[in-house]
Amino acid sequence: MKDSKRIQWIDVLRGIGIIIMVMGHVGFGGKFDRWIHSYHMPLFFIVSGFLYDGQAKNLKQFIYRKFRTLLVPYVFFIFINYFAWLILEQDSSLLLPLLAALTYNTHGLPIAGACWFLTAMFFTEIIYCVLQKTLHDPRVLCGAAMALAIGISYVETTLGFILPLAFLQGLVGVGFLQIGRLFGLLLKNESVKEPSEVCMGFRIVFGVALLAFNVVLSFVNGYVNVKDGSYSNILLFWGNAVIGTVAIALLAIAIEKNFHRLRAILIKIGQYSIVFLGLNQLIIRLFYRTGLPYVGETGQLSISRLVGSIVITIGTLEVLLLISRLLMSGKLKVIFGK
Repeated sequence: MKDSKRIQWIDVLRGIGIIIMVMGHVGFGGKFDRWIHSYHMPLFFIVSGFLYDGQAKNLKQFIYRKFRTLLVPYVFFIFINYFAWLILEQDSSLLLPLLAALTYNTHGLPIAGACWFLTAMFFTEIIYCVLQKTLHDPRVLCGAAMALAIGISYVETTLGFILPLAFLQGLVGVGFLQIGRLFGLLLKNESVKEPSEVCMGFRIVFGVALLAFNVVLSFVNGYVNVKDGSYSNILLFWGNAVIGTVAIALLAIAIEKNFHRLRAILIKIGQYSIVFLGLNQLIIRLFYRTGLPYVGETGQLSISRLVGSIVITIGTLEVLLLISRLLMSGKLKVIFGK
């Protein structure tokens, strides 16, 4: 999407999601991890559905475009993180990370653990496009996408079955992409008020209430991790993922409309989200080497460790913003399909 056509509250939403992801990788304790895993990866699938181009006419061109914008960056980030790992860790198992990157990339990737999302998102968009071209009735398409995604999440949870390159996670993502498309169509419907017309106070209060409900449900449900294919109670997982995403989206809309300085920061992070996803764990690893205490080091919460985790998070975000500007302003931006 060209910058002139970007939806700013969506970039704010992405920015919030990226910050939550970085905090999860820095480590703020098990309870925080349990909460964010209930919705933060589905959030990105839903955002992609909201922005999905339903008018893609040529499947080959669509696949090529997604190859350039998702798989080429995946390979780029894998090699950057791999060579950094060789220098930092000096491990003797030289080929195992490369093997993992080409096979079961939800595990065994040193530093670049979040990169699985790029291959999953590739499969999500391609499979949904194929379904869209096969099933012309929107209601049938919606039913098929949701049945496929919920069915696969059930198979993953009950059988522990996995496939290479986060393929099954991509199938689960098809359902969230469909949900995102439904939200997009809802907001475009003239009978529904646009976000800017809704009372700011109501948005914030309702968003906070939904977020509180999401927190409660995340502890009612068992362990959830899309990357691992773990969803515990399937209905709770799907419902809570949507609740959490809507809550953060409402807060993102309020920020975009009323908090201009914060909006500017979050928009930049959202626009560069792919760089943050691919390199955040490398930068975090470098900050760990400074000796700063952090919660994830021991799992114990203390003032010093909490402050250390916050410092590492802010420092990581600042460094990644600088790296993102460098990558996206020069010739290297071709790597990201720009």
